[in-house]
Amino acid sequence: MELKRRAVKENVSYIETMFTSIHCDNIKIMDTSFNRQLEDAQRSGSEAEATKLLDKIYKLVQDKNVKACAAAYNADVIEKLHYGLHIDDSLFTMRYQNYVVRVVPPVDIFKNLILAFESANTCPLVVGVNIVAPEDNEISMRDYWLHMQMFKYCHEKYPNVKYSMHAGELVLGMVKPEELTWHINAAVRTAGANRIGHGVDMAHEYKSYELLQYMAVHKVPIEINLYSNEFILKVKEDQHPITLYKEFGVPIVICSDDAGVLRSNLTDQFVLLAKRYKNVSYRDIKQFVFNSIDYSFIKEDAVKEKLKLQLKARFSTFEKEVLATHK
Repeated sequence: MELKRRAVKENVSYIETMFTSIHCDNIKIMDTSFNRQLEDAQRSGSEAEATKLLDKIYKLVQDKNVKACAAAYNADVIEKLHYGLHIDDSLFTMRYQNYVVRVVPPVDIFKNLILAFESANTCPLVVGVNIVAPEDNEISMRDYWLHMQMFKYCHEKYPNVKYSMHAGELVLGMVKPEELTWHINAAVRTAGANRIGHGVDMAHEYKSYELLQYMAVHKVPIEINLYSNEFILKVKEDQHPITLYKEFGVPIVICSDDAGVLRSNLTDQFVLLAKRYKNVSYRDIKQFVFNSIDYSFIKEDAVKEKLKLQLKARFSTFEKEVLATHK
């Protein structure tokens, strides 16, 4: 309710938020020898071997009735709270992403990923999956290739589930220079992410122009988090790649990142955008706002269309008010 209250005050009509991780006692105990085998596959760079191992783990997880855990979470947590608190109304709509934490052993992240995809596959309120925790963490860096294989595998099992990935939230000095060259590429091309979060190291990515063109052609949006990138990475103004994404026509969505931790809001992101980037016009900003609906993971077409119509009406009202005050 706090998220909704703040959103309505900011004239925000839709939020897609990460809510909470899913717990399932059925899959707590798994064969830990798979961790070593997965790490061996990663060291050798063998996608075939990784897929073979993931297939074995997937079958074991399914045998533990993971579908029941996902269904219980959807009904007893997401739907109960969402409908019980009357979150959606004429002014506001909320949907949820499941997430997995990437700083755990490979088997743990994969079984949690299966659970997250199962949940998102069957509940209209759970519209996607994400991956969290610092990208420069030792485990995150060591197992990044493996995590991309896991998302690729889950996409093949659950082709209708969309997912966004925090990728390229890195700068020089945080990791080895060569580690800046492939994370966004892997998230987009290997894992098949529907959206990319942060993407700050784009200029360092291997064949970055080709990657930018690919994202533009295939409509893979970039989630821009101006204050977060300044606060965590010390990247701002002309050091930020937002103008690079804009020049290549990559769809841009302006986000607040973790507003509860950073004590920021969406309004502040747009203020920073308008203040810092003079080549970003009002028309651009308006398009970024519409992108947040167009590239949302909302499953119900009628809901998305309603939000777009409401957004058009809000912009019309705003523009009339501005013109009236400047006559």
